[in-house]
Amino acid sequence: METALVERDDNPLKYETQGLFFQIDGKVERSEELYSRFLNKFLILKAHPFIEDETRKKINSAIRYFRLGTEAIEIEQKFINYWIGIEYLFSSKIAGDNTFQRFKDFFSKVHGLSYVKRNLIEFHKQTLISDGATALSDIDDRLDYLLDVNTYNKLSMECLSIDPFLAFKAEVFSGVMGDDKTMRLYIKKHVTNLEQHLVRMYRVRNEIIHEAAIKPNIESLTSNLRYYLIFTINTMVDFFEKPMTEIIINRQISIQDFFVFKSMEFEILLKATDIKHRAFNSSYNENLAS
Repeated sequence: METALVERDDNPLKYETQGLFFQIDGKVERSEELYSRFLNKFLILKAHPFIEDETRKKINSAIRYFRLGTEAIEIEQKFINYWIGIEYLFSSKIAGDNTFQRFKDFFSKVHGLSYVKRNLIEFHKQTLISDGATALSDIDDRLDYLLDVNTYNKLSMECLSIDPFLAFKAEVFSGVMGDDKTMRLYIKKHVTNLEQHLVRMYRVRNEIIHEAAIKPNIESLTSNLRYYLIFTINTMVDFFEKPMTEIIINRQISIQDFFVFKSMEFEILLKATDIKHRAFNSSYNENLAS
């Protein structure tokens, strides 16, 4: 275990060693609340007869490994537990199917569906605390004002001197929200970058598992992986908790149905003539984990 030299409270002239306990993305209490919420939602899924039993088991296992990752002390153990949780969700019984390939292909699309909405929510939060918010008369938590490209034009001009970073982001969103082609490229670029990032994470996973390597400086990757696991569990649970009529068929539904449905939804989004409104109305849950 890694340790740090800490000054003693009772005698500042003396020091003692203390083990490092990594807390990824916020306080442990936050993870406990999230774990409890997942369990409560899972209990609802258990009562639904139309959900395949294997699907329930996979989601339950992913939730369990999320907890184990949270409780782990070593950063490598956190990483591996989160990864195992991911593997439960993306594994397949079909011979020849590669779990990582499924993770890379499906997760990037599922996340791509909510990418614009997620960033707009963050932009809204930054705008609220900026002095540049005075330039807008219609700002509210419904976020409808973000559909108007003039919003970004105003902010990019008004915030140039008082909040340059917000002005820059407003300029970017002015292009994204003002042109369908630009929005498609924005989403596609995110998916490509995300897939490349997942490959880097997979290499780290292989080094830790197959070479028993101790990897320094993987706190950021572990934080990312934790978020990906939380995002996937949350999206799946919401999907199965309130299944859409389009996927109710004459058999129990499974995780594979979820992936197929979301992949189709992603392709429809990219081809949509109203892509701005579709992306804006994404079901992204902004309260996943901060």
